[in-house]
Amino acid sequence: MQRHYFDLAVLPEDTAIPETALEVLWELDGKTVRATAALLASRSLATRDTLGRLALHDLQLDYVRKRAGKLADLHCRLLQRYRKRCSGGWHTGPNDGYFFEHLAYHLKEGRRVEELGSLLLDFDWMREKLEMTNVTAGRPNPALSLRVARSLFPLGESSNQVKRLRQNDHRARMAVPHH
Repeated sequence: MQRHYFDLAVLPEDTAIPETALEVLWELDGKTVRATAALLASRSLATRDTLGRLALHDLQLDYVRKRAGKLADLHCRLLQRYRKRCSGGWHTGPNDGYFFEHLAYHLKEGRRVEELGSLLLDFDWMREKLEMTNVTAGRPNPALSLRVARSLFPLGESSNQVKRLRQNDHRARMAVPHH
């Protein structure tokens, strides 16, 4: 159980993780995940929200991050486990309430900068992310997009890359049916 607890070090701050995503993180079946999550919550090592997702308090997250070891390696391990579920590329990942919302975070934290840059410019990813998540949550902030593009791409390419990012965002939004 200790290893599973320390695996939670990869969570973004203030993020609850659904049991289906814990199955990927811990490589366990649903029944074992439910039992492990219940045990962590019963020992006050984590909390459950009203949807049954597992979360850590900020102090608990700080603790597991300090004890877990090399965080970039843990993020890469999670990415490898998700990659197994994405036979046709990242855009074919599971709609588990976590993957589409946090893949970019894990690529960044796993120091997979080139892959993150490619993801942000991938029309299929953008379309699927918008389809699988809250459309307003998936919308890139133009100022953030510019900062990300400048940090990911060599000087001189930023404007072309940001233009492509914005074009893909627009195309993806047009492809997603309005609800």
